[in-house]
Amino acid sequence: MEMLGSEDAKDWNVNAFIGFLNSIIEENPLEQARLIIRRNRDIAKGTGTLLSPNDRKLGDEFTEDVVLTLYKVTGSKGWNDKKLWIPNIKFPGNMVYYSGEC
Repeated sequence: MEMLGSEDAKDWNVNAFIGFLNSIIEENPLEQARLIIRRNRDIAKGTGTLLSPNDRKLGDEFTEDVVLTLYKVTGSKGWNDKKLWIPNIKFPGNMVYYSGEC
């Protein structure tokens, strides 16, 4: 989790998010998570969406698990040709993360 971050420090509070994830682990230390890895994704920066419809559907099959989907983007569409990993985390059930910080 130490590798989480953003190119814009105002984007989100990574420490608050890590604290949220740690509280889930503390409350459910034996729970499992799912990992979906996709490489060579040609995703444009700033589109507001990351997951493909098929990957969203796959993640939705695991209703009671945390699902981490990792996309390695090619970097050719707005990322300055920098290849990077972008995470998407889906929480179990109706659990949501919200930070009221501006």
